[in-house]
Amino acid sequence: MKDRKKAIEEARKKVKEAKTERDQLIIHSIKAVEEMDEVFNLFYERVENWHSLHFPELPEIVKNPETYLHIINELLTRPEMKEEKLKQHTPKAKKIEKESKKSMGAELDEKDLKQIKRLAKLAIDVKNERNEIEEYIKDVTKEVTPNLRALAGPILTARLLSLAGSLEKMAKMPASTIQVLGAEKALFAHLKKNVPPPKHGVIFNHPEVRKSSEDNRGKVSRSLANKLAIAARLDYFGDKHKGKEMKKEFQEKLKKIRG
Repeated sequence: MKDRKKAIEEARKKVKEAKTERDQLIIHSIKAVEEMDEVFNLFYERVENWHSLHFPELPEIVKNPETYLHIINELLTRPEMKEEKLKQHTPKAKKIEKESKKSMGAELDEKDLKQIKRLAKLAIDVKNERNEIEEYIKDVTKEVTPNLRALAGPILTARLLSLAGSLEKMAKMPASTIQVLGAEKALFAHLKKNVPPPKHGVIFNHPEVRKSSEDNRGKVSRSLANKLAIAARLDYFGDKHKGKEMKKEFQEKLKKIRG
């Protein structure tokens, strides 16, 4: 009997060690996604500012960064921006062609435009690579943190792990700490300056928290944090998959809160 208990304990220890290694892959991945988002935004702003010397009206028509960059990458100059070619990118194709003909932008040399196009292509490549890493996060969280993933989704799960430092640390956190992960500055201000405490941290990105009214948001955040604390413990200490069940319980709790 003792040997059996010892074997079970050893098996559990190995599972925990394996999960500890895998959760670090999730953390590195989400940090890479966040860094690539920053790089993408910087490149997009630079392309927009640079190309606006040639076609200043375009950013006012095309608000979506990815759409804007694809247009610059494929249809660089104003004369190239014909309605038929633009249709595949945006429903505002006709307006863009019209504005391109009366634009107040300057004419740029081919070598200048070539550099703008190269930067636009680089920004698109960064976004594509970022999306590939996001797909990887979806796969790894399904394997390592199935309960957290079921409740919070893969990206929010990864951000929570990153803020906590590891799955082990998150599993040992009280729900009240998980609720305000990512709101450390607001919490510090509450403790030092006696301002109201934060109702939530990064879990604000959960759709149910984000769409809740101001009055209910604190209760929804607290309810979600309670479930996340249980999910983290299940993912770290055991192998029970109760994510769907907990998600259903959370939805029932939401009905009572919003009742």
